[in-house]
Amino acid sequence: MPKRQRVLLSLLIFLVCDALLVRLWDARYDPVRPQASRERRFRRPSPIYHHDLVPGYVPPGWLRKPMMITNSLGFRDGAPRTVSLRPAGRRLVLIGDSFVESQGVYWEQSFPGLVAEALRPEGTEVLNAGVVSYSPIIYWRKLKYLVEEVGLRFSDLIVFIDISDICDEAVHYDLRDGVVVDRLRMYTVDCLGQPLPPSEREEAPLDYLRRSSLLLRVGIGLVERVRFDPWTIEDPTGFAWRRSAWTTVPALRAHYGAVGLARARHYMTELAKLMKAYGVRMSIVVYPWPHQILHRDRDSIQVSYWRTFAHEHGLGFLDLFPRFINGQDPLATYKRYFILGDIHWGPAGHRLVADALLAYWKTQHPR
Repeated sequence: MPKRQRVLLSLLIFLVCDALLVRLWDARYDPVRPQASRERRFRRPSPIYHHDLVPGYVPPGWLRKPMMITNSLGFRDGAPRTVSLRPAGRRLVLIGDSFVESQGVYWEQSFPGLVAEALRPEGTEVLNAGVVSYSPIIYWRKLKYLVEEVGLRFSDLIVFIDISDICDEAVHYDLRDGVVVDRLRMYTVDCLGQPLPPSEREEAPLDYLRRSSLLLRVGIGLVERVRFDPWTIEDPTGFAWRRSAWTTVPALRAHYGAVGLARARHYMTELAKLMKAYGVRMSIVVYPWPHQILHRDRDSIQVSYWRTFAHEHGLGFLDLFPRFINGQDPLATYKRYFILGDIHWGPAGHRLVADALLAYWKTQHPR
């Protein structure tokens, strides 16, 4: 066989193998860049509280350790176990959005997983009811359904109120006939009610290349890691900035922040009443997005507003802003605790949150 033909054949074999390997690699959930087609396997709509996770989900495939596993309640968990409705001892439920669902890390790296492992020896069970894009209207409606219709019982609830919850309450969700529905569908419009540009709604060229080739995925990832500037996620025209900058930008606070806070307060009040009726001890946790860290927004309205709310309703309160905004270089903090190019915590960020939550738990439940 001529040399040119051998080279072409070798190149063809390499490309086929590369394409095959990337598909085998993606047989399980990609922890950094989830694709909608994969997420449809474990996400589902809810006829009551908008959306949820599929119960008892274990991903197909064998090359990689499972990223997303759910238990019988449809909560993310370390195993597809059956959860009894009544606990044998103390039971802690965590609820929030994608930060609590813990996108981008394995269960044992996530703060719910770390807290569950740490509290297991003392007989406390931890359940993670968090799901991406939840907000107070869903926190309340989901837990109302679980305690009143399913019969789930627990002793403690910790609600992680996200910066983006305020946008979601103002723009994206509504309650009609007791059901959470879309006001304006997420990922089609931003927090100003403006249609998202195609670049934010459709697959970017680099994402297509990553999806098509394992070699290109590794190469692009290395280049991005070397050249990445955290300030790029602060683009004022971007979806992430508009969801988080309301705490520092008066125009955004006037546009949706005030309305979102009022709606969030209403549903958090309903949730507090519900938990009181069932004898559940409830706490609130607040934490910064990269925007607050980069702008050193430590005394944020997100902190003062929910601290006051917790005091008024006799709830516990944990402020994680000082853990991330503590006089250290904001860029270094971001690179240490977050997934590069993302607003979510990496393993170190989850460990930081887990340590803070465990310290708080000990003050609330001294032995």
